[in-house]
Amino acid sequence: MPIHDVGYRSWLGNRMPRVHSFLIMVFSGIMITRRSAWIRRMLAAAWLPALYIGFGFYLVEQALQALDPGQRRMFVEMFGPVVGIPSRDLFEQGLTTGEIDRHRVWAALIAVFLAYPQSVASLLLTGLIAPPLISRDLRTRAYLIYFSKPISKWDYIGGKLTTVAAFLSLITLVPALAMILVGVLFAPDLSVVTEIWDLPIRILLASLVFIIPTSTIALMFSSLTHESRYAALGWFMFWVLGFAGWQMIRGGLVIGLSTIAQAQGEPVNPEELFLQVGDGPWSLFSLMSLYESLIRIQQWLLGARESMPIPQLIVIALLTWFSLAVISRRVTAPIRV
Repeated sequence: MPIHDVGYRSWLGNRMPRVHSFLIMVFSGIMITRRSAWIRRMLAAAWLPALYIGFGFYLVEQALQALDPGQRRMFVEMFGPVVGIPSRDLFEQGLTTGEIDRHRVWAALIAVFLAYPQSVASLLLTGLIAPPLISRDLRTRAYLIYFSKPISKWDYIGGKLTTVAAFLSLITLVPALAMILVGVLFAPDLSVVTEIWDLPIRILLASLVFIIPTSTIALMFSSLTHESRYAALGWFMFWVLGFAGWQMIRGGLVIGLSTIAQAQGEPVNPEELFLQVGDGPWSLFSLMSLYESLIRIQQWLLGARESMPIPQLIVIALLTWFSLAVISRRVTAPIRV
C-alpha cells in the first residue's frame, strides 16, 4: 500500500469568495506603493490647491449672501480674480439669483480644480505609481507566483488598475467632494443641498472619466517593457508630445487666421480667435492631446461645456479598450509560452 497519496485531492476546507483574490491584489499593491516617501509627499502637496479653491467657495458664499446684486458685483470684482472667479460670467449672463449663481459657480470652481492643478498632479503621480506595477512583475517573474494561485488575469489587471485609481482618487475625487462639503458648511442653510444635489454625482463621473483611461494607458506602457524607467518615459512623452503638438497647431492656426484677417482689413481679437480655434472645426486637432480630450469631457460632465464632446468620448473609449487589450495580451504572454 502506498504510504503517501500524491494524486489530486480536492480542497475540503472553507473557500474564500472570489472577490478575495481581487482585494488581495489591491491591498498588496497599495501597501507596497505607499512605502515611497516621494508618493506620500506628492499626495500631501496635491491637496494644497484644494485649500486655494476652498477659499473660493467661501468668497462665493459671502458674495451670494450680500444684500443686493451691486454688493455682489463689488465683492466678486475685488476678490474674484484671486480665486479665478470671472465676474463677467456671473453677472453678464443674467445669473443674478443666488440659486442659479451657486450651482454654476460651484461647478466652475470644481472644473478649474480638476482641469489644472489636479490634472498635472495626476500626471506626475501616475508616472511614479503605474510604471513599476506590471514591468516589475515581468522582470522578476512574479506572475508565476500570482497565476499559480486562484487568480485570473482580470483579477490581476483589475487589482493593478484599482491600485492606481485609489491613489488618483485621493487627489481628485476626495478633495473635490470635500470642497462641496465646505461650500455646504459656509452656506446660510441646508437648503443649498437641493440646489447642488447633482454636483457630487457629476464630480464622481468627471473623476472616473479621467482616472480610468489614465490608469489603463499608464499600465499599458508598464506592460510593454521589463524596465519601469522606460515605461515612465513612454508615459510622460505620450502626454507631453500630444499636448505640445496640439498647442503648436492651435498657435499656428491663430497666427494664420490673424494674418488673413489683417490682410482683409478686419479687426483682430487674439482671444476670440484662440477660443474659435479651440471650439470650432479646427478643434478636432485637439484629439491628439489626451489631456485636452479628458478636460473637455470633464467640463461637459460638470456643466461647464454645453455640447457633448462626441469625438473625444470615442477616442478615449478606443484608447482605453486598446490599452486593456494590450495589457491582457502582455500579462498572459509568458504563460502561453
